[in-house]
Amino acid sequence: MSSYTKRVRDNILPLSVGGTLPEAFEEWSFTERTIDHGQPTETCQLCEQEDLRYHFQIQNNLTKHILWVGSQCILKFGLSVFEDGRRLSIGEAKKKLDRLTQKMRLESCIGALETLAQAEENKILSNALSYYKSKKYLSPKFAFVVLWRLQSHHIDHSPSFFKIHKKALLLNPAPAVPLPEELLQRVALLTPNEHEFLTMLAQPDADWRALLAERPGKLVMTHGKHGAYFALARGQLRHQPGFKVKAVDSTGAGDTFNGALATFLPLGLEEAVRRANAAGALAVTRPGAQGGMPTLAELEAFLESEG
Repeated sequence: MSSYTKRVRDNILPLSVGGTLPEAFEEWSFTERTIDHGQPTETCQLCEQEDLRYHFQIQNNLTKHILWVGSQCILKFGLSVFEDGRRLSIGEAKKKLDRLTQKMRLESCIGALETLAQAEENKILSNALSYYKSKKYLSPKFAFVVLWRLQSHHIDHSPSFFKIHKKALLLNPAPAVPLPEELLQRVALLTPNEHEFLTMLAQPDADWRALLAERPGKLVMTHGKHGAYFALARGQLRHQPGFKVKAVDSTGAGDTFNGALATFLPLGLEEAVRRANAAGALAVTRPGAQGGMPTLAELEAFLESEG
């Protein structure tokens, strides 16, 4: 008898009615109770495997004894796992135990973020977590905040934990911080300025033209009075020059650009960037953020005058 089998036998038979391991295993089932210990510091009470983070409780249906074990023991020895009164197959049991493990990971992740938000007195992060709890998804802006903090503080998480609202197409990544790749992949269009662009990709010394070409149709880099740069589907770089205007107040110009870009995207990226550039240019000709934003009629008239 191997030492592994002996350990299992010594731990379960004294708590069971059956005299053999197969008979004993039939008496035990998963109780639905779990514990996340936060760190892999615990031991399976059945096989004595060490370094477990998650414990699953099993109970003998005849003697009422309990053991805290790892999920692998439940599956390896075919212990009963039920759902809605039905005993699950091994495959179904594995899916259920995996779901419970992911649920514990998610709860731990959110708890760590809440602790961080409280310690930093970070209202933006707190608002993002409240939004997630209410909606069960994040806006791109809140996703930026949450995923950035997860990455920078090395908090255990899975990219699948936080769904991003698919109706939101555009993310302006300000302030300039490195963005997690999972967020970059899940946002339809990013609009950094020339300072935010390389910081966002965590490649401060890279050739920005090459990086633009690698993300065709996914990224528009604004460059103030010089206009905007982007790449089309096959990686061809495009430059939309800025419009020459007399600047009075640049407050809100970026917001105007992004709002116009999102509005006109159905016309295609090139035309949307042209109109967004024009809207941003008009916005700096008047004081104030909201007061500087042009109407559609003003924008159309300006574009017609510019040819």
